[in-house]
Amino acid sequence: MIVSLSFPFSDAVKYVNLSPTEASGILLRLSGIARIASVINIADVSFVNLALKQAGGKGGFGKLLKSQKHLGKNTTNFDSCRDLEGRKVMKSRREQKIEELKSKESQSSKDVKVEMSEPKSAVMLDDKYINQLSMISKEKESAVADGLKAVSSETSKPAEPVVRKMKKTLFNDDDDDSE
Repeated sequence: MIVSLSFPFSDAVKYVNLSPTEASGILLRLSGIARIASVINIADVSFVNLALKQAGGKGGFGKLLKSQKHLGKNTTNFDSCRDLEGRKVMKSRREQKIEELKSKESQSSKDVKVEMSEPKSAVMLDDKYINQLSMISKEKESAVADGLKAVSSETSKPAEPVVRKMKKTLFNDDDDDSE
């Protein structure tokens, strides 16, 4: 039986024909830097393809990021992104706000001009109504003055102090100290 080992090199693949014991010894020594990629048995010849081990794993970083996707914050602020014209969204939004403010300002200045041009009508009050209002206010003043006089005459007498007697309770036996 013959074992044919194939080794990958930078430009080509090298083939070595060995006995099974020699091949197993080489494979054991190369186990740290190479791995068996495939084995093909045809009649009395076994073809063993070796592949060099590469530093690092199979990746997995993308899968790690995808698994943590739900942990990230959902953003609603896209001001730092760019629009189709290449400008930042924040700047284009500012320009829109400035245009809106300018249009509002021009509208308000037109409204002020229209108000100034229109003559204001004066409100005329009936003399009878004005006299009635003045009589009501005088009556209120006299009613308040009369009330203050009545209260001050009642309070001119000195108030008698209110003395309350405390009731004896079961726990307040000060008279029976002789025990």
